[in-house]
Amino acid sequence: MAVEVRVNDKVLWSAFPLQEKALNCDEDEILFGGARGGGKTAAGQAWLLTGNRKQTGHACDASYILHPSYRALVLRRNLNDLADWIAKAKLLYGQLGGVYTQRPSQFVFPSGATIVTGHLDDADAFNHYIGQEFSRLVLEELTQIPSEDLYLKVLGSLRSPHDELRCQAFLTTNPGGKGMYWVRSRFIEKTKPHETYTDPETGRTRIYIPAKVSDNPIYAQDRTYLGILMSLSPAMRRAWLDGDWDAIGGQYFPSFRTKPNESLKEPQEARHVWLSAEAALMPWYHTWLSADWGFAHDSAVYRYVQEPNGRIHVVDELILNQTTPEELGLEIGKFIWPALQQPHAQKQLTLYLSPDAFGQRTEIRTIADQLSAGIQNVLGADTVYILPVSSDSELDLLRRANLQANASVVIERAPNQRVAGWMYLQSLMRWWPVAPVSDAKFDTNYALELHRSSPAKYQEYLNFFDKKDEVLPKLVIHGDKCPALVDAIPKAVAADPEKGNPEDVDDKHFKGMDSLDSLRYGCFAAKFMRKVEPFEEFYSRRLATAGLDLASMSGDAKVWAARKAEKDYAALTGADSKPIHFNTSRARAHRRASPARVK
Repeated sequence: MAVEVRVNDKVLWSAFPLQEKALNCDEDEILFGGARGGGKTAAGQAWLLTGNRKQTGHACDASYILHPSYRALVLRRNLNDLADWIAKAKLLYGQLGGVYTQRPSQFVFPSGATIVTGHLDDADAFNHYIGQEFSRLVLEELTQIPSEDLYLKVLGSLRSPHDELRCQAFLTTNPGGKGMYWVRSRFIEKTKPHETYTDPETGRTRIYIPAKVSDNPIYAQDRTYLGILMSLSPAMRRAWLDGDWDAIGGQYFPSFRTKPNESLKEPQEARHVWLSAEAALMPWYHTWLSADWGFAHDSAVYRYVQEPNGRIHVVDELILNQTTPEELGLEIGKFIWPALQQPHAQKQLTLYLSPDAFGQRTEIRTIADQLSAGIQNVLGADTVYILPVSSDSELDLLRRANLQANASVVIERAPNQRVAGWMYLQSLMRWWPVAPVSDAKFDTNYALELHRSSPAKYQEYLNFFDKKDEVLPKLVIHGDKCPALVDAIPKAVAADPEKGNPEDVDDKHFKGMDSLDSLRYGCFAAKFMRKVEPFEEFYSRRLATAGLDLASMSGDAKVWAARKAEKDYAALTGADSKPIHFNTSRARAHRRASPARVK
């Protein structure tokens, strides 16, 4: 059905085809847009003037502004955006008898019908409309609403005692913004475009009508406007020109991907979410934990495993709410018990705990102390050691060192540099190569010279040519084990520069911030960890790099290579290695003499 706004025989506004389709929708919630230049604002202003398409026999079937009890609400994210909307609405509504008043900000029509305008510039603004009644709601730039809960608060004001005034919401948006993730989840992923989705819990219906600049005859030929869109980055161009909701991975972490974006022809490395079965992780790989404690908000615990190539796997998560510190400790004990029982596994885990847990108290003991008590209820007495910031005496140091050495879990204060931590996460998520490829060739004579003069430099030279392709990305999350973390990362947005540090993550209106904080603790702590490769791996890699095969080596050569590797391993790592034994009398005799001969 054609949609026009008329005064007598004069056409004030006429919808183009896609606007027409959106304006004729019967669903309770109508999302129109998805790209720049689709005619969203004009469509929303015209929609407020349309009537009840179900033909109730009332005069408002032609237009709701003929009903004296009609009240509609228009919301923009901030005051500046609202002023622009009002300026455009005056040109249309004024010709229909609508008079604008600034206090309160509204249009009043001759029948008494009212269109109220407002903005949502802060959290309190969302509460302003609770208790009020409106028949229709227009909410522009929906993705600027940071959370679905705030949207539902406003949606709750849609109610009417008049059957002929049907309650509906007309929503407009583009990909991007603080609320992109929840909007995509609510409207884009539930069903195909142009198809009605019925919420199984509420019975309410919603629909998504995508519109692009090419659908708008006004802008489709505007080379200046199209040129601006074409000059954007590839991801933003796909989002704003083509309405691609997958082009922007996450607002604060734009490189994060659950899978490569096929439309951008991204490589397989553009994927941070794996299944556990895809990762061949050895029991001896370094593993550790992080935790962000909360009672009113979530407690989030993660377990990490790092491959020798540097890639960090987030392999498991524990999310609890309204749990005391000791109860959380009990659950952490159960959570890590299987990992501690694996053959050849690391027998001590470090838990990087949120810094406030070391000073905050819910009783005489700190949160960290109570957490420790809970873990010991599972693992046993004296199995947990809380690493102090400093010690008072040498005797105290020795006592603490002994306790730490025998503990199964060492609780350590997590580093709390927020921005630096987020930036480090960004670097771990990088999936595109940046290091140039060297065309240098191995120089055997130079290597031998280094071998005689400096084992450390010789090893460094070997390592340079032993480089494999860069491992990307350096952070992967096991999605089947860590669903809350996978859900949280795309929701993260930068703080408003007028209200905080734009380089920081905005922690307002954001369920999942606890998971992100815990991830930051765990990954940033890993940056400062001293990782020691097991000697067996070091020895095998040394032989492979030198092109040596143990099976073809003489007994003397085997012993000499082993003793040399042991010495170099100690020089490079500071760690002792278990001597390698060989089953020949000649080798044993050589081994007894070798310490004096190896320089």
